[in-house]
Order: sequence, then structure tokens, then C-alpha cells
Amino acid sequence: MRVSLCAATLGVLLATGCPAQPDPAPHPSARWDALARRHVDAQGRVDYGALRDAPSFGRLVASLATFDPATLNDDAARLAFWINAYNVLTIHGVLERLPTDRAAWPAWKPTSIEVDGKSFWKGVSFRVANRSLTLDAIEHDVIRGDRRFRDPRIHVALVCAARSCPPLLNRAYVGPRLDEQLDARMRHELTSPARTEWRGARTVRLSKVFEWYRADFTSAAFAPRADTLGAFLARYVAEPARARALAGGTCTIEFREYDWRLNLRPSR
Repeated sequence: MRVSLCAATLGVLLATGCPAQPDPAPHPSARWDALARRHVDAQGRVDYGALRDAPSFGRLVASLATFDPATLNDDAARLAFWINAYNVLTIHGVLERLPTDRAAWPAWKPTSIEVDGKSFWKGVSFRVANRSLTLDAIEHDVIRGDRRFRDPRIHVALVCAARSCPPLLNRAYVGPRLDEQLDARMRHELTSPARTEWRGARTVRLSKVFEWYRADFTSAAFAPRADTLGAFLARYVAEPARARALAGGTCTIEFREYDWRLNLRPSR
């Protein structure tokens, strides 16, 4: 009788299948990758309206609140998590404070946000990795303050929602490809006419990001590094005469004015 019952039970299981187990929640980076591909264009401009209306963006923000980056495989994956978290939470914070009139968005600036006398980056806190952190704390305490994550190339990956910020990558950063992705962002920053203005090989005008964080590119506490900012940047310049001038210190480095207007994707 027991054999018959077992056989009958096995037959039912084979016919109907075992109860399905729910799929695990997507990793925050996978969630962001899907959204970025759809709502960030090749120039790094963001469709804020679409993200505001996307329930999946809200789920992504909620997932960041409780995700533990310590469970990730290595420091590259953890750094990628924090870069993505910074960029997503920047967008989230902007969405919560944009004017109700969309016609005002193109001229709106994140620098207009003030909380208790503090800027957007210092005054607005977010739940991330079971902590309450400002964007400033993510950048300077979690990333730059941790020797495992001190890579100066983060400065072309962290995006503050302004037009003069480095363009937002329309993909998620991921641990296995992080070094390659950061190198690619550096090359884009140094070779895109929209980002860097060359006057022959003797003068170059760069984003003020390189002025503000100049010391990170030459500090022994960071890696990779170089003896001078020019020598660091020369690694990412394809034109030989320009690279030689930067590396040799014969290229004058100037910095462009910063446009704080929103990095808004034009309406389609």
C-alpha cells in the first residue's frame, strides 16, 4: 500500500510540477540597468518624467534602503553598488523636489534645494544599505573615506544631476566590468567636444570636477594615480601630441564654467 501511495504521489508531482518558488528580488544594479537603458540617453540626459511615473523606480529606491553591500563578492562590486546608489538617489531626491510645472524643469537647478540651511547634497538624507546617509556622506565618507574605494575615476561616474556634471552612464556599473567602465568614462570625458575643449595641443578646458578634486588624481592614497593631473589625464587622450603635452606639463589646463541646470532629456 505504501509503495502504491508513493507512486501515486510521484505521479501527481510529475503531472502538476512541484510548487513554484518565488524568484528572488532583482539585485538593485539589475533594476537600475533596466531603467537606465530606457530612460537615460546616450548623452547622459535623464527622462525625469518617465522615471517619476515608473513604479519600478520606486521599487529600486526601496530596495536600496535594505540591501547589504557586504554580501557582494568583492570591493569592485561594492564600489559599483555605491556609485549606482549615489546616482539613483540623486535622481530620487530631484524627483521629490521638482516644480509641479514641467515647463520650469529645463531651467531648474538642484542647487536651488535647501534644507535647514544646507544644500541638497548635505541636507537631504536617504535610506541606503540600512543607514541614513546624505549624498555628501556617500561620496566623501563611504567612497572617498574608505581606502578600498579610493579611485579618482569615480569623479566621472558620480553625477549630481546638473548639465555640467559628467554624463550619466545609461547602464549600471557592475563589479566585473567596473575598471573597464571607469576607463571608458574617463576617455569620453577627455575626448568628447561637449565635455572638453581643446585649443590645439597647448590649451585644454576641462570640467571643474577636475579642479575641485585635483588632489585625488595625484594623491598616494588613491589608485590609479599620477604625479600630475596632466599626466593622469594623458592616459585617456588618443591624440599623441595632446597626450604628450599633458604628460609633459606643456599644456595649459583651464576649467569651464559650471552649468547647474538640470541634466534633463529633451522631450521626444
